[in-house]
Amino acid sequence: MIKASIVSVGILLAVTGCATNSVCEDYKKTLEVEARVQARWNALIEKKYDIAYTYFANSYKSMVSEKDYEKTINPKIEWKAVDITRTRCSEEACDVHVTATYHMAPQFGMPQGMDSNDYIVEKWLRKDGEWWFVPPLKK
Repeated sequence: MIKASIVSVGILLAVTGCATNSVCEDYKKTLEVEARVQARWNALIEKKYDIAYTYFANSYKSMVSEKDYEKTINPKIEWKAVDITRTRCSEEACDVHVTATYHMAPQFGMPQGMDSNDYIVEKWLRKDGEWWFVPPLKK
């Protein structure tokens, strides 16, 4: 009983201190961007590409229409899950490291298809108080 009270007081002090603590601000920033990353990936997993498109930065959307974006999606890949493994943020940008699990559809040489994962580093920028995905430039 006493131990539970001490833990409760500790949590209360930590939360109260968060209002002015820069470490807590960084943590809140990390939680905000990770929620957006997870939401975008959930849309990809559910094949709701129109929703996934809404997470792109306006700079990308000004160059690539939703219809053109959907043309870039490989129909042979079915995203299954994503795990956010690391997030590193500066003032207005975050690099979010994810491990995405997918199934590759059957094709020549792989009659059963193939399950695999990919390690991806995503760039997210904060603009007008919200986090936006910036895809890598194609070479």
